Amino acid sequence: MKKFAKFIATHSVLILVISFLLLVPAIYGYVNTRINYDILVYLPDSVDTIKGENILTDDFGLGAYAFVMVDSSNNKKILDLEKDIKKIEGVNAVLSIADVTDTIIPVDMLPTQVVEKLNKDNETIIMVTFDGGASEDVTIEAVRTLREVVGDASKVSSMTSMVIDTMDLSNKEIFAYVTIAVILCLAVLFIATDSYVIPFFLLGNIGFAIIYNMGTNIFLGQISYITQAITTVLQLGVTMDFSIFLYHKYEQAKMDNTKMPKAEAMASAIVATFQSVLGSSLTTFAGFLALCTMDLTLGTDIGIVMAKGVLWGLICVLTLFPALLMVGDKLIDKTKHKVLLPEFKKLQEFSTKHYKAVIVAFLILLVPAFYGNNNYKVYYKLDESLPKDLAFNVANSKLADKFSIVSPEIILLDKNVKTNDVKELVNKLENIEGIDLVLAPSTLMDPAVAMLLPSDLSKMMDNDKYQLVIVNSTYEIASDELASQIEKIENLVKSYDKNSIIAGEGPLMNDLVTIADHDFKMVNYTSIIVIFIIMILVLKQINLPIVLILTIEFAIFCNMSVAFYTNTTLPFIASIVVGTIQLGATIDYAILMSTKYMEERKSIKDKKEAMLKTLSLTVPSIITSALCFFAATFGVAAYTKIDMIGSICELLSRGAIISMLVVILILPSLLMVCDKFIIKNKKEGKNMKKMKTIAAAFTIGALSLIPFSASAAKTETIYTNMDYSGNVKKTTVSNHIENTKEGDVSDNSLLTNILNVNGSENFTQDDTHVTWYAKGKDIFYTGNTKESQPINIVTKYYLDGKEAKAEDIIGKSGKVKIEISLINNSLLRTNNTFTPYVVALGTMMDSDTNKNIIVTNGKVTDTGTRSMLLAISAPGLYEYTNINEFKNLNKVTINYETTDFEINDIYMVASPKILSELDLEIFDKLDELSTSMNTLSSSMDALEEGAKKLSDGTNSLLTNTGVFNEKLKTASNALTQITNGTTKLVDGIDEMLTTLEDAKAMMEDKDIAGSLANLKVLKATNESTIEKLTKPEVEAAYKGYQMKATETEEEMIARIKKNDPNVTKEKLESLVTVKSTYELKLLLTSNNEAVKEMITNLEDLSDLLDTLKAKLEEVKEMKTKVEYLNSSLNEVSNGLTKLSEASSQINAGIASLNDGATKVSEGTSSLNAQGIKTLVNYTNKIVTFGNKLENLVNLSKSYKGYTSNNADNTLFVYKLSK
Repeated sequence: MKKFAKFIATHSVLILVISFLLLVPAIYGYVNTRINYDILVYLPDSVDTIKGENILTDDFGLGAYAFVMVDSSNNKKILDLEKDIKKIEGVNAVLSIADVTDTIIPVDMLPTQVVEKLNKDNETIIMVTFDGGASEDVTIEAVRTLREVVGDASKVSSMTSMVIDTMDLSNKEIFAYVTIAVILCLAVLFIATDSYVIPFFLLGNIGFAIIYNMGTNIFLGQISYITQAITTVLQLGVTMDFSIFLYHKYEQAKMDNTKMPKAEAMASAIVATFQSVLGSSLTTFAGFLALCTMDLTLGTDIGIVMAKGVLWGLICVLTLFPALLMVGDKLIDKTKHKVLLPEFKKLQEFSTKHYKAVIVAFLILLVPAFYGNNNYKVYYKLDESLPKDLAFNVANSKLADKFSIVSPEIILLDKNVKTNDVKELVNKLENIEGIDLVLAPSTLMDPAVAMLLPSDLSKMMDNDKYQLVIVNSTYEIASDELASQIEKIENLVKSYDKNSIIAGEGPLMNDLVTIADHDFKMVNYTSIIVIFIIMILVLKQINLPIVLILTIEFAIFCNMSVAFYTNTTLPFIASIVVGTIQLGATIDYAILMSTKYMEERKSIKDKKEAMLKTLSLTVPSIITSALCFFAATFGVAAYTKIDMIGSICELLSRGAIISMLVVILILPSLLMVCDKFIIKNKKEGKNMKKMKTIAAAFTIGALSLIPFSASAAKTETIYTNMDYSGNVKKTTVSNHIENTKEGDVSDNSLLTNILNVNGSENFTQDDTHVTWYAKGKDIFYTGNTKESQPINIVTKYYLDGKEAKAEDIIGKSGKVKIEISLINNSLLRTNNTFTPYVVALGTMMDSDTNKNIIVTNGKVTDTGTRSMLLAISAPGLYEYTNINEFKNLNKVTINYETTDFEINDIYMVASPKILSELDLEIFDKLDELSTSMNTLSSSMDALEEGAKKLSDGTNSLLTNTGVFNEKLKTASNALTQITNGTTKLVDGIDEMLTTLEDAKAMMEDKDIAGSLANLKVLKATNESTIEKLTKPEVEAAYKGYQMKATETEEEMIARIKKNDPNVTKEKLESLVTVKSTYELKLLLTSNNEAVKEMITNLEDLSDLLDTLKAKLEEVKEMKTKVEYLNSSLNEVSNGLTKLSEASSQINAGIASLNDGATKVSEGTSSLNAQGIKTLVNYTNKIVTFGNKLENLVNLSKSYKGYTSNNADNTLFVYKLSK
């Protein structure tokens, strides 16, 4: 990277020349990229309605049609107009009542419902069909010409008319979008930067990136008008902070060393920028790519273009922008000015000083924000996003008001369906509420008139494969009534022809509603999971990403809930994409602040002081970035007349400000409250470690489902398919070798039946190696192995307490227990090479037929229709370590009640590498403590031995005064030994006191009591609210009407109306209140359980603090005993002195000496046995535990593969199925 940065910094002019030259193909690509204005074309091809549209287009010429309203008083003029229309290129057929009457058939001979439908108030309808689809270029030009021929665009109603009006309005506004965004961003940058020139450089750099991005869209074939409209402003807002960061790094490098050449300063700035923005740009990139998971491929359209925009933004920041700064450096220096953006110090002080109050406010606001986010209204009618005075909207209104043509539906029946059956079907369709016209071939095939009908009509109604039934619905498009009606039509039609298809605008919109609702959930979950995993990889921990995701998700809840509380109805596409875009675009703010806080905490012990410094360094950057995002999107929202675009930009502009405020106010509070969980080298509790292990296993399990996604030099994945009892059916080994060499690549492998699955590279093989002729490419290959499984899996099934075979209880009901036992085969080895596998187990169960599900070592999550089970196992860990905490990790047990037992697929992902990530630095400290304790114990042993010798010596003096002098010498030597031991003992105790005092002070600094009190207040408030909301009549009504939390109010009302058509409006309103009241109670109850758990954890922590205080008192008491010992030694010393001074006092001195020596011996023995030895034993147990874990980590790190000894990463994926 340094060489690249140096090259860029020293070749500024060359970079600028290349950048300008690249504008030529980029502009060409931009101009020639087709823009699509029809949202419906993004429905997946697998949907029946799209299949039907393709058949109507290819076989009937009905892929697009238009209704032209004309004066019915003059048939000749109508027929002349038809002739002119038929001359238009792209027109397939033209039909009206005049075609029939001109063939001498009296009008009243036509079906009465046809005449009444198509001839109203001296106006009739000409139906025009086209060769192409509604949004194809040939159809668009044909409808433009049709409008000109008719002379009044408001007389032509069609989907293509909407496409044309959308196109014209969007093209008219697109230049204004960019202009407004640039002007507002300039205003922000003039305030936030220190030069009058740098804003133009910043915008110029991003302008190049936008043109490159839009130009490369030509390779996509086409993009939607929504993508075209929002990409420019979003790219402007999202990537601006990359450039600002580089500029600040460059200026800082020049200030730090004024003698440094500017090229060197720029090179260091490029390296620093790349390292800093890579992680944040990855989260933004991933957030946009998450849109690609939508079934509605508009998400892929927006996601790819925006992700590409982030990539181009990063490239230009690292190449073009440095060149602009180097060339314009002198001009920038000449136009320097004071930064006008305030420092917001009071805001920073408030956020730090009142962080507990902020947390309480956050918890209170979370409930209404979550509720509002889940209950705002959405509309799906595409015409509602456009002005009512547009020609197509006027035409549609006239067509609906006068002719009641709102939602035409076309049924494709098999040609072989009998005429009598078709007539019967038509009669039943006419009886469905909301249908006022049904046309079928049999309707118009009366023998008396059949031969006289126009050929265009006959051709339009059937061919050699299908016959059409045209149905007109009076219900609004995308309404609940229409959805219910389509369901009834489909059920009825399928009874006559199971392969029938219902097409038309109404069914298309109905499918759009269904798919959009699914996409809303899918894209939000996907973006959260993907960004979460990326943050784990970037931040190298799991706790902090949880806090950051929670912060931005709360900001998204607040943003979206505004629509609910202001009674604003949002376009469906805005509800789907805004949350993901806001998450991807503003998570950078949270990452910037949190990483800076962690950096400051390394040098600043006080968390408030560290946070205050963090805020002073990050708040200006966050505000600048958010204001640029706001400026780029707000102007568009205020200007555009297209609500689809305006709503997205309004939500994003508001979301930028809300995310900014949440990150500045709430995130600091969360970081301080969660300080001990996110700062590295802090001791984690058992529950937190378990959560971290489970999350790590789940992450690896999820990543293992993406083929060859590991970053190691060699990744080995073993896929094993088992039956439901655990017997192996098939094992396949997949290897991925990352290669950058042009020559041969040798790989250790014992596989057979090797197959290159991703290339044409050849290989040779001997007994232990495979040599690939790689040509600089990565190698992906699979093979078979005879190696035994590292883990044996035994599955047992029980029904009502009795063991049974799984196949024998399929379909039965009762209490089920599934025992999954895992046996680590490495325990059978004799060379002490145990492999510590961590296994993540998951399965899905039907929530309707399976209740009260409990899984050991795991968790059950109910998604509505399915229950997801996730458990953790570590087979053999207990047997290897003999640590009781691991005893239950050899087995996973699932208990539940079922009404219809079925065998569900069970997936397991085993990794031998997870434990290698554990941080065991704390056990290094324990080793130091153990060494000190052993030294203390040795000193105490010496002290006890000396005291005993002293006691023995004085006893001898008392019984044998003849040897007085000799014993006195022995006593003197023993006293010297005792004195030395006492000195060491005092030093050891002082060291222990210092350590324990520091630990106590650190824990008291956490204000556990304050946090506990706040949580108890919150718990009491919740319980009071729950009590108020608990009403028997509410619960009875909720259950009596079978309400569900997953059912919206509108869905509930529709269901109740369907079951009871006579239900009153007042009753429905009361039921809506029942639903919201009961579900609010459920939400608060769930929240209160979490609060109770937090209270329990804090009380446990408080008990730990009390225990620490007690131990501290014990050590102080120990010190008192030692001081007593010193006092006794002084008595002994005094006795010896008296003995040496006066022989007349020998007997008294010996007696005194003996008394003191006895006390010393007894006190020393008691202190050594009850205090020091117990403490040493306890310390040794802790160190033993740490050594075992450290050994496991080393074993995990040393694992080198299943079928080879050179794999950097190995995963075992098991599937248990029928």
